[in-house]
Amino acid sequence: MRFLGIIQVRMNSSRLRGKALANLGSRPVLEWVCERVRQSTQVQDWVVATSEKTDSDPIVEICSRLGFEVYRGSETDVISRFIACIERYNPEYIVRVCADNPFVCPEVIDALIGQLRFGDDYIANHRPHQFCQIADGFGIEIARAASLIEIGQKSTGAAVREHVTTELVSSHPRRQIQVDESLRFPYLKFDIDTSEDLDRLNAFVDAARIEVDTPATSIVKKFISSEMQQLLEHLFPMNRSLMGPSNRLTLDALEKLVPLSRKSVATGTQVYDWFVPEQWFVSEAWIANSAGERIVDVENNYLHVVSHSQPVDKYCSLSELESHLHSHERSGAIPYRTTYYKRDWGFCVTKEQLELIRRQEGQFHVVIRAEFRTGSMDFAEHVVIGRREKVILISTYFCHPNLANDSLSGVILTAFLARHLSSLPNLRYTYRIVFVPETIGAIAYLQQLGNEVKHVECGLQITTVGGPGRFCVKSSWDSSHPINQITRIALEESGAQFTTMPFDIHGSDERQYSSPGFRINMATIAKDMYYQYPEYHTSLDNLDLVTGVHIQESFEVYLKVIKQLESRRVFSRTNPFGEPMLSRHDLYDHIGGGSLPGSTSDRLDLMLWILFLSDGHQSTIDIARRIGIEESAVGELSELLTLRGLLVEE
Repeated sequence: MRFLGIIQVRMNSSRLRGKALANLGSRPVLEWVCERVRQSTQVQDWVVATSEKTDSDPIVEICSRLGFEVYRGSETDVISRFIACIERYNPEYIVRVCADNPFVCPEVIDALIGQLRFGDDYIANHRPHQFCQIADGFGIEIARAASLIEIGQKSTGAAVREHVTTELVSSHPRRQIQVDESLRFPYLKFDIDTSEDLDRLNAFVDAARIEVDTPATSIVKKFISSEMQQLLEHLFPMNRSLMGPSNRLTLDALEKLVPLSRKSVATGTQVYDWFVPEQWFVSEAWIANSAGERIVDVENNYLHVVSHSQPVDKYCSLSELESHLHSHERSGAIPYRTTYYKRDWGFCVTKEQLELIRRQEGQFHVVIRAEFRTGSMDFAEHVVIGRREKVILISTYFCHPNLANDSLSGVILTAFLARHLSSLPNLRYTYRIVFVPETIGAIAYLQQLGNEVKHVECGLQITTVGGPGRFCVKSSWDSSHPINQITRIALEESGAQFTTMPFDIHGSDERQYSSPGFRINMATIAKDMYYQYPEYHTSLDNLDLVTGVHIQESFEVYLKVIKQLESRRVFSRTNPFGEPMLSRHDLYDHIGGGSLPGSTSDRLDLMLWILFLSDGHQSTIDIARRIGIEESAVGELSELLTLRGLLVEE
């Protein structure tokens, strides 16, 4: 088949005039489009179809410099331009590209051409009715040339003649279009409609060093990591704690990514064996020497004061002060300490500051301007409804100040994961994604969840996912639970090196969710796991350690976990007592004895294995691995056995 690529461009855009000539980085937008599409291996010819008006002359100049053919025709009768190009080049199909998509991808063009079927008049990868999940800005359309000519001859409506494929879109049957998983981010926008779009992409191209030949998959990864970096830098300075204004501001920022159902629990409320404390506010906290020089000041870092310290304004000796100081052995590291339920006070200092304090003479002036008020502890949830009642719980915590990997990296990844899950069609599971203060927040959430907890099948506790080191997977409390196999498969598929650790009673909120009253199996995949990296719970856990790139790497692994969860199917026998009589269900050759046992390539043997292993616990993946065949074959035969009434999906 012969393909003609047509880049549609004009100057007179209602929202951003002349956008094709605007610079993106060091090149005009149109040049990005031309240079990228010419790398397609399936399109024989390319032509730029533009207006005959004189204001389009600069478009012609760019095309001439790049060696691109140009056709000039009516400003508004766009389909007439296409028909003229078809008559000149005589293709069987045209590939339509808009000049406001600077990152249009040649590999995507070739892949869509590969999905053409015999007799297709039209195919597109960006129409909602096409069930396509591709990021906005990589969209293209392919139309049969003869069909466009016919529409152009018959249709007189202005909308049809301007928008070219309108009639083909409305008449084309619904069809699943396959798109590479690395581009399935329909909420991302890479086309240029407004000046704001142009400014945003220019900032991205500059910061991420995007070149005209950067592959689309890399562009998507870099864009997500840049979004994560921006959110990381925005949230890092906030003085989060168990409760307070910074926690609410954090949730406000997350709501720009994904809608949240926010809840609060008032001070003094009993939540199982705990109670919600008072809200703590600190306006200043410092240590000064006898000359009035401040050696330690919370204005430099929130970690300098022990969280929830009671107010103090006193002069004290070195020995008294030292009993309230906490330091770290690592140079320049301020430790993180809290005193939520004990009325005490304290300061956290670097070892250099501690040495300086010990060299001082005379008394020290210690001030902590703090107050405790009745308030509320906030947490939030985003629910994505699936086809089944069974729930996957995804939890993270947001109560630490000035710590980037511990707490904050998990919050960012979880918010992006919630956004992504919301974009996925036809999910099997329902997902409850929660943002809580650690420990008491998780306990309060579980109390409010009440009887709904019975629907939770398993979950993911997301924390410390932004470090530069290797991955680590922590098992759930029941090491035999499928969630542990799923997390390991996801890491293996990613090709990343990783270590494993068993469940223990230390760590994060997995110990709340899996306590005896709930027993939810929660697994964790971390990147520089808590306790295991030297900057943990210190001021060195900062933006020098953690980046959006690292969080995005963890995000990709969690997407694989979701894929594994969604593809995991478990069947059980409707009658588990003995071997079923296959001939009753038209599944057995009525002349017996003709097949030899032991060959997994034999259809009968496979059915017998599937019926034997389908006990309501082993998934199709488990069965496939057990008998050494592709999971798709197990899935197909399981479907057949379900139709015949021998299996039922759990």
